[in-house]
Amino acid sequence: MKIKSELLAKIALLVIGSIAIVGLNAYVSYLDMMAERKLKTKHLVESRQGILKFYHDKAIQGTITEEVAKKEAKAAIRNIRYDQNEYFWIQTDDKTPTMLMHATTPELEGKILNDKKFDCVTHIQKNMHSKIMETIGKTNLFIAISELAKENGEGFIFYQWTKPQADGTLSTQSYPKISYFQEYKEWGWIVGSGIYVDDVKESVLKNLMMSLLLALISIFVWFKLR
Repeated sequence: MKIKSELLAKIALLVIGSIAIVGLNAYVSYLDMMAERKLKTKHLVESRQGILKFYHDKAIQGTITEEVAKKEAKAAIRNIRYDQNEYFWIQTDDKTPTMLMHATTPELEGKILNDKKFDCVTHIQKNMHSKIMETIGKTNLFIAISELAKENGEGFIFYQWTKPQADGTLSTQSYPKISYFQEYKEWGWIVGSGIYVDDVKESVLKNLMMSLLLALISIFVWFKLR
């Protein structure tokens, strides 16, 4: 009886230890994947600043008017895609911002972005290394971006948004998304782009379940062979 109790205790310790290790690895994997996605988006948005500067400099030099420079800058960024469906948008940095260019939802352009349907923000983050802060109540996506850009010049925003579909339409369901944005002060513009992260949780969960299964099988085989 004593031997059986000791054996059960060993099995319990091994199972609990395996679950703890696998869970910790899954959490670290999740953080790494999220950081990688965020950093990639940050670099892509930063590179778009070079496009704005190029056209701004042309206007300063008098090669083209500022109006033409802004129009061409928006057109250049509108046509850029990465990871198949990911895109950029440009909004003003006003207290109540206006959409200047949205690559997948052009009907937003020229509109003041204070509609209640944009109250979808869940968290904000000033930079890659700062604390992620939960928003209190419903927060407008574009107003939150404008406020943080004015304060910090850049930031990350966590929210729910529709997905572009293969047929060019938008999904009826909203998915978790993280966007990075950066202010271009010379024109009072904010350039942003985002990544959907629903697949990150799905991937981590799938790997977690597989790792737990393999760990339990290994424990079972070890006790059978000992």
